[in-house]
Amino acid sequence: MLRRLAVFASHDELAQPDELIAAHQIGNLLGENAIALIHGPVATGPLGTVAETIRRIGGQLHPIDTTPLERWQAEVGAVADGFLGLPGGFGSLEAAFDVWTWGPVGREQPLGLLDQGDYYSALLRHATDEAVDRFVLESQRGRLILTKDAADLLRRMSEYRPPETRRDAPFDDD
Repeated sequence: MLRRLAVFASHDELAQPDELIAAHQIGNLLGENAIALIHGPVATGPLGTVAETIRRIGGQLHPIDTTPLERWQAEVGAVADGFLGLPGGFGSLEAAFDVWTWGPVGREQPLGLLDQGDYYSALLRHATDEAVDRFVLESQRGRLILTKDAADLLRRMSEYRPPETRRDAPFDDD
């Protein structure tokens, strides 16, 4: 269940139309579904649009103003139920996949990428298998959700369940 979502978007005031459309869509969906937006101390550009849309609907904002960067990342990772990248939110696959290292060990949060304008498809198309393998463990691949539809992305992220492990159960040799 998603209660708090860290959204990554461009801070550029001269954002592309796809980025602003995506920001409005996500802001509306988060506000309507009572999902709090986790963001840094400054929300400008498309991220500011997400925050303003949520605020207009009466939704919750959860700014985190902690320094240094490593402490901010750890706090975001500890409180976020998932991470969502809007077009322009991550400049590289490495930056997107890095969010999985922010939370406490053993906590698995989904990473949703809204692919409007084929932003993330283009990054994935140019990535080599070796590069993806270097940043994404096999066990993490199910946590990556990529789609062009904002409502579908939020639904799939909400439905994400970490795989069950049987580490506490003894092995049956029968």
